[in-house]
Amino acid sequence: MPIERELKFRFPAQHSATALWRLCDAKPRRRRMLATYLDTAEGVLRRAHAALRLRRSGRRWLQSFKAEQSAGAGLLGRYEWEFAARGGRLRVGAFPLDEIRANTGIDLASLDSRLRPIFTMEFERATIEQSVPGARIEVALDRGTISGGAGGEPLREIEFELLEGAFLPLLEHVRALVPALDLVLEVHGKAERGYRLVAGERVHPIKARRPKTDAGSDARDAIGSVIAACVTQVAANVGGATASRDPEYLHQLRVGLRRLRSALRAFREFAAPEHTQALVDRLRSVLPSLGAARDWDVVTELLAQRIVPAAGGGIDFAPTLRWARRRRARARRDARAIAASSAFQQLLIDAMIWAEAARRPGDSSETGAEPPLPLGEFARRSVAGLARKAEKAVSGGDWSDAAARHGLRIRLKRLRYVCEFFADCFKRKRARRYLEHLEGLQDLLGELNDLATARRLFADLDAMELGVQSAFIRGWVSAREDALIADLGEAWRALGKQARPA
Repeated sequence: MPIERELKFRFPAQHSATALWRLCDAKPRRRRMLATYLDTAEGVLRRAHAALRLRRSGRRWLQSFKAEQSAGAGLLGRYEWEFAARGGRLRVGAFPLDEIRANTGIDLASLDSRLRPIFTMEFERATIEQSVPGARIEVALDRGTISGGAGGEPLREIEFELLEGAFLPLLEHVRALVPALDLVLEVHGKAERGYRLVAGERVHPIKARRPKTDAGSDARDAIGSVIAACVTQVAANVGGATASRDPEYLHQLRVGLRRLRSALRAFREFAAPEHTQALVDRLRSVLPSLGAARDWDVVTELLAQRIVPAAGGGIDFAPTLRWARRRRARARRDARAIAASSAFQQLLIDAMIWAEAARRPGDSSETGAEPPLPLGEFARRSVAGLARKAEKAVSGGDWSDAAARHGLRIRLKRLRYVCEFFADCFKRKRARRYLEHLEGLQDLLGELNDLATARRLFADLDAMELGVQSAFIRGWVSAREDALIADLGEAWRALGKQARPA
């Protein structure tokens, strides 16, 4: 069945198309494109993460249907069915309807009479084909407008589509172009942007989506979908983290990076140890600066919204707030510089390169190809191992030990992420109950960590002759810590009563 595999990037306005084609050493072919996207009034296709398009390319009309792949799919791949549309008229019956329904669960035939135009795109597409060792690639630069509802927005992006060969050479080729063109990975497709425009929805921070997995498939088959889900969460929040004042973008970007690191560790047995460690080390190197910005966001909000109101106006916290906000602004600038860098974009591509390499079956000198390992078995083994490590981190139930609490918090995060990666492999109700208790315990430990961070960051207040403010903060933090610690034991016991996902 047809699979489309491509990478998309935002093409910065400061770069000219001439620079791109000079770098590619080729003269492009140019075409005018007009595309209309169709759906039902209630958005059946949008909810299914699918898109139906009627497009004129030059004088030729094409109808296309795209949808997410099923479990065990390759990295950044989608189903794509495309056929001629004579006279510019959509003919749903021209699609292989049974094949589409079997692979996507979408019954296009039943939607035919309800389909209507939702939004349009008009743009110029300039394309070239490139051959690199192991692959043939189409490079397409699209510049134009997406129109829908009462408005429109500019379209300016580059697509690198695999025409023939392996995806890994495409990734390696594109990685080398990122610094020269300041490319930024674009994970919001044209259809997604069009739907958002019609609905009048604002761009917002993106949380993690659980990847599709199949318990009966080879564990290697899940690597692409899990890594892609992590990379997508990070890339989707880069723009907001670098341009918006909403701290949730940075938070979700950091969550995506931590999930990515957990995914690398979960699948490390399928990759060369030195490659995994090098990538984990690079992820670890960017997290401190991003974490510092998040820390100042958290403690500044804690100070303004909880500690200052608790003082009841009896203490002047204005100098403390000004100091905290200056530190937050400085930390945000440092974090934005990292997130906006080409090195950060290359890090995301390197994660995809790692995933493509890890998905390939290895060779054994004695038995030849490695036997497949069922994902369900791999998932249960992974969860059991992480759960045992979390249990070890609880040393005699001494919840007053901040270092032990922090260690447990990290282990529970990894356990939660892995449970979510492989959620499709477990009994739904059991997994949901386990995750609910796990998240509740994490929330307690997370707030305790925020309080420990506040104590550390506000330690300089005494030296600034803000001793009264410092004393009140210490007292408030200690009282809140005591209340949370009192709840930890029960939350831990409640988790222990839950059967692990299986």
